[in-house]
Amino acid sequence: MGEETSKGKLKAILEAHRGHARAIGMGELYYEVFGEPWSNRINDTRRLRTLVSELRDEGMPICSDSKSRRGGYYLADSLEEIDREIEKLKESGLKVLKRMSTLRKAARRLYGGQMKIAWKESSDAR
Repeated sequence: MGEETSKGKLKAILEAHRGHARAIGMGELYYEVFGEPWSNRINDTRRLRTLVSELRDEGMPICSDSKSRRGGYYLADSLEEIDREIEKLKESGLKVLKRMSTLRKAARRLYGGQMKIAWKESSDAR
């Protein structure tokens, strides 16, 4: 099945899952889109997660919940659901920025002297 066909199928399935109470789990959604079960939760579902990301980038208000028993994917049915999704994205983004900052500090601590030496050597060569 082509990716555009899969994307269209995913879009149609999600239309029937509006609101958190009607969320569809990853396994069931994968089966409905691709017609086969997944065996490896991370590797096999990458295709589906990519399609979800593409639809989100196109403006489809797809929300997800992996923390509750009724978790899965669903279309936002209210501004509150959209606000919750935005807060999750903000929290995730802040965690990434913190990780980047920590990594940069570690790099400066570990390699800062070497970077200065490399700079000095290259300027001496002129």
